[in-house]
Amino acid sequence: MTDIVADIPQLARSYRRLVIWFGAQLLLGLVQGIAIVIGGEVGADLYLFASIGVPVTTIAFAYYGYHTARAIDAGMPWLWAVAMFFPLLNAVALLRLSSLSTKACKKAGVPIGLLGPKV
Repeated sequence: MTDIVADIPQLARSYRRLVIWFGAQLLLGLVQGIAIVIGGEVGADLYLFASIGVPVTTIAFAYYGYHTARAIDAGMPWLWAVAMFFPLLNAVALLRLSSLSTKACKKAGVPIGLLGPKV
């Protein structure tokens, strides 16, 4: 990563959306857990609904991971996007992108809140 971030507004948008999609995936996992506890037909329908959302969040991770990595010049942004499709590797990639993005935003004077940068 270089010391100068070329596109702070793009970084802030991409990073914030990455954080929001991460929250959506956590929520889907919670819904799946509740569906298992509920059981029956309602639980099966709820589980199916949440299961459909998981690939959507994975694709969103790849998309915004690519744009976040490109904005902070993390090198080979397509590799960051591919990493988002593998369960444990995506956690490591998300943590690293989050760390690099937070440092870049703080260096540029962009405040970081619970849902990412506040533009």
